[in-house]
Amino acid sequence: MSLDARQKAVLLYSSVIFGAFVLIFLLVVTIFTQHFYSLNLFEANVLDRYRSTFTGIGILFLPAGLFFALGIGWIISRELYPKKASGIFHLDGQEGSSQKEEDFREKMHSVHSTIKNMQAAYEQIQTFSANASHELRTPLTIMRGEIELALRKLKKPEEYQQLLGSLHEEIMRLARILDDLLLIAKTEIGERPIELQPFDLRELVEEMGDEAEMYAEQAEVRFELGETVEAFIEADPLRIRRVLLNLIDNAVKYNKKYGLVRLSMRIEDDVVAVAVEDSGIGIPAEALPRLFERFYRVNDSGTQGTRGTGLGLYLVHWIIKNHGGSIDVSSIPDEGSIFTVYLPLRNPA
Repeated sequence: MSLDARQKAVLLYSSVIFGAFVLIFLLVVTIFTQHFYSLNLFEANVLDRYRSTFTGIGILFLPAGLFFALGIGWIISRELYPKKASGIFHLDGQEGSSQKEEDFREKMHSVHSTIKNMQAAYEQIQTFSANASHELRTPLTIMRGEIELALRKLKKPEEYQQLLGSLHEEIMRLARILDDLLLIAKTEIGERPIELQPFDLRELVEEMGDEAEMYAEQAEVRFELGETVEAFIEADPLRIRRVLLNLIDNAVKYNKKYGLVRLSMRIEDDVVAVAVEDSGIGIPAEALPRLFERFYRVNDSGTQGTRGTGLGLYLVHWIIKNHGGSIDVSSIPDEGSIFTVYLPLRNPA
């Protein structure tokens, strides 16, 4: 028995929709299973039972998904072919047939584009899940190990103080990662979490210089605060502080032992330029065009295990762009990098 155009459309769109449901279900199971395995929060048998239960529930709901897909496919085919399918091409003539074929090709192109976008999103989620899991697991592992060590036997007050200091550092590290994720989530739903107010950027730069000097010293890196100038801008101090913190953190993290990090300011026409310069490992030329992409990470195998989520420079670029500014980077492998942030002055001379 031959199928008419509407019946073929129902089968086609129902199959595509049902296939998308099955794909999404498999992606959810795979991503969450890998995520929980990487975090190492539960025993392996617990995770296996979770995966089996979740899979079984999904299989039970597959018939409902099939009926739902058939319903959606029928609605779409009804909109495409409002007349009886048996006479649609004969009644409309050649011109009507060509129009229907064009509409059909457009719909198929739309479905193909949607599937490609889903695949790209899945790949990004996989990359981010692996990097974020590593970033979250490292401080949690350190904190758990130090607490277990402290519980084994009594310690001196200064040893407990040192332990609390280490735990505080790891908690701050977790807080920064979660703050990055929260900011990303807000930008994805269209929010602009920036509160502008006038302030002197020089005060913030000098304050960051004091913090950076202590941070760099712990990493056996020299820090130097260069020239600073009065520069009143209209900006969100917390977000600008975050920009400088990320750039300084990268300059220290990707530096060489006893290397140099330099922070400085200058006025150029109606903008203020803040430069973070380092004598570190540098950035390959082929990586520079993608440096500010979300989830992108340079191959940093030479940084003794240093890793990141690929969100730091993306957030830096987003914050600067939403302040009406720009950021420039120049780098020479094995010699160092210079990141320069340009922000508009509030009352340029």
